[in-house]
Amino acid sequence: MNMGLLFALGDGDKVRALIDNGLLDGKLDKVKELSQKLTCAMQTLSKMASDNPGWQIVFSGGDDICIAIEELSYREEMIHTLMERFQELTGGTMSFGVGTSIENAYINLRRAKARGGNILITDPIPN
Repeated sequence: MNMGLLFALGDGDKVRALIDNGLLDGKLDKVKELSQKLTCAMQTLSKMASDNPGWQIVFSGGDDICIAIEELSYREEMIHTLMERFQELTGGTMSFGVGTSIENAYINLRRAKARGGNILITDPIPN
């Protein structure tokens, strides 16, 4: 566990299925359009997150983002804002898991996905 550091993992919901369907149906124009929207969305989300003091992008690409956040800088409403912005830019939803370790963040992301997506699940954040 990293004292004072939280991790937020975000992943677009059902993006793989959209890409698979487009490829299997030969609709490369739809796949290209989705790819462009995802690229734009992830650049925007990365900028929004990194503009917050104490927030650092670990990685961002495709429909995934990982953010390291100083515990005192964490704001749940900012994660919700990122989720809303992703939906505005792509038309799809995004799930997030936040944890006191990267492993916990990943488990919380998997929980959010298992519950249907478009959900933020967090570890209890120490005060």
